[in-house]
Amino acid sequence: MKRFLILTIITGFSILASQAQNLISDVIITTDSTDFSLSETPLQYKSRENLYFVLNSPNEEVQISVIPDSTKGVTGIRLLPSSTYEIIDSLTQINGSSFTGTIRFNDVVNTTFPRMVFQISRDSLVTNQQVSLYPFIFPKQPDLKALIEIYNGQELSIPLNFPNQYFVEFDNRWHTQGIIEYKIRRNQNGSELILRSNSTGTQNINIEFKSIKPFIDETMVQNDVLFDLRMRIRAVSSRVNYLNFVSKNYFFEPQGSNPIMVQFEYNRNIELNTTYRLEDQEQPGGRLIAEIYTRAVIENQNKVVANLRTYALHRESDGLLYIKKGDLTKFYTNFNIRTKPNISKISILRPGQEWATNSSVYPSESVELKIEGEGLSTSTITLSDGKYPAKLDTTRVNDHVLYYEVDIPADVEERSLPVSLNGQPTSHELLVREHSKPRPLDFVSVNYGAGRKVITGDDFIQPALFQHEIGNINIHFDASAIDNDDSFYGIQYLKINVRYWDKNNKLIEQREIENIKIVPDETSPRHIGYDQANASNLDIKLNEIMVNKTYNLRPWSKIELTIQHESSHYGGQGRTQRIEIYRSDNYAVDIEVSFPAGLLAKNIGEPGVGSLTGLSIASMAQISFYKKNMINKLQPLKLGLGFIALNAFSSLTGTDVENNDIGIVALMSFQPLKPESKVNFPIYAGFGYLLKSESLFILIGPGVRFNF
Repeated sequence: MKRFLILTIITGFSILASQAQNLISDVIITTDSTDFSLSETPLQYKSRENLYFVLNSPNEEVQISVIPDSTKGVTGIRLLPSSTYEIIDSLTQINGSSFTGTIRFNDVVNTTFPRMVFQISRDSLVTNQQVSLYPFIFPKQPDLKALIEIYNGQELSIPLNFPNQYFVEFDNRWHTQGIIEYKIRRNQNGSELILRSNSTGTQNINIEFKSIKPFIDETMVQNDVLFDLRMRIRAVSSRVNYLNFVSKNYFFEPQGSNPIMVQFEYNRNIELNTTYRLEDQEQPGGRLIAEIYTRAVIENQNKVVANLRTYALHRESDGLLYIKKGDLTKFYTNFNIRTKPNISKISILRPGQEWATNSSVYPSESVELKIEGEGLSTSTITLSDGKYPAKLDTTRVNDHVLYYEVDIPADVEERSLPVSLNGQPTSHELLVREHSKPRPLDFVSVNYGAGRKVITGDDFIQPALFQHEIGNINIHFDASAIDNDDSFYGIQYLKINVRYWDKNNKLIEQREIENIKIVPDETSPRHIGYDQANASNLDIKLNEIMVNKTYNLRPWSKIELTIQHESSHYGGQGRTQRIEIYRSDNYAVDIEVSFPAGLLAKNIGEPGVGSLTGLSIASMAQISFYKKNMINKLQPLKLGLGFIALNAFSSLTGTDVENNDIGIVALMSFQPLKPESKVNFPIYAGFGYLLKSESLFILIGPGVRFNF
């Protein structure tokens, strides 16, 4: 009964969980300017419905209102704690309808999976419902000078100091409008606009800024265009020539230890076989950034080849580099001298979990990678030379950490995915492991003569009764039901405890079957990757293992099976299922000896009501009947057929010898005490034939029964 109640409660919770999405009709977030409703303005993103809302800052305080479905009998709603927000005022029901509270977000725009989880009480049961959040913060348009001057051929970096640029898209590609080329990129201080002229003159440009993810505009339509930035640029000639280097990025070699071969545009004033200093100011005494030694001219490309030795880090946003001969500025230029990229650490984040440094990934899962190191902002990370795409999170890019989203295919064949940095292999790799999770035991079934029955199904919510001889018990494992296209559990390691009990609940035999290894079959996309060694048969027959055979078990013997995972393979986790099977019966036959006394016996055909007998002896075959659908419970009525010796003990006292007689009798008895008791005081009624009197008779009365 206890087991039945537990399973009923679990089933109830499962039903509630499936209906939880209908318990809340709306969730509303109220800021200082407007309301955002899940029912009125939901936003579909990444294949799920989200509650869209706009904030002024990532840590803004807002009011939330939860409106339950009035037809579902919701009695209480509680907002569960989360790292996404801090609960200022817990949810309180207002006017018997909505539940209202206050929260303060915690850097919500940098939360990977922002959500709210509500605990809903209904009919004394509790279930949880999740609402996915979609926060958005609009950036403010930067304020730039009406007219910007640039030297012809110069690359000019203009900081874009506009607030709230969390969702601004930076593509880091050159775009051309007239005589001006431009690109927008993120840097450690925010973002910057890079301008470059290819001719002198004045040019109006219009730059469109987009969002990395859609938002809902004032017309209630999803959009991704934030604003247009308009500016006027004048490109003028310079007395000092600007040298454009072929590459804008070079890696720092400490103290100029290793020269770097570079190329830049040819200028007739450049001197070959000459060393030039690169300093950070035009006046004498500037900080030495690098040196170049000019070697040769590539005439067909109009380029100069030189050796570059680096002595300090430099970013284009730090300002121009002045190329000097002695203290006299001859040219100017600009490029980045960055820390040589390297990867020091890779961490993995799975939904609902913390960052882990374990490099294991699993087929058919989506993870976020956090790659830490140096010089990463302009680096490219690939897996298996780009075979498995890694999507860069452009909102969180700097020299020290990059974030990537990676989808591991279900049919991945490699055991490791090497990580490459800028096309060069590194010592890091992601190790592809096979799933090894304890699956619910719905792939295990038992056949005891009534066909295969899944052990987690309704057939074993209560003990199973079988009224026939149990020829064998076959435990079957469905290897095709472990994995499917949506989820993988991997090899299942099981053990089974088998116990036989007799009708008196005495243990007959016990055996534990260990090291059961069930491998998903060919229907699983991962079958080829699973270790097939020492795989177990898909059927276990108990009569091949147990000493006592099931076909020899007496009625109301119990077979108890406990199937569970070998928890050592799953970090201490696992599932357990216990089932009971009874060899039942409708009736039982035994031999009874009783001592009826005070029976009223009457010979048929004789006048009168009959006479009371003294102490008699009855010995007969007794048929007992079991209660339907109950375990080893007897009915109080019994039927018997045998012999009775009336007044059997009168010869000992020498009295009433004439009434001694032996009869063949059929009796029905009612047992006032428990029928299975060894001693009882039944009430008899029956008829029979007296051998001495040669007459039929009937009798009724009490007795004492001993059962063997």
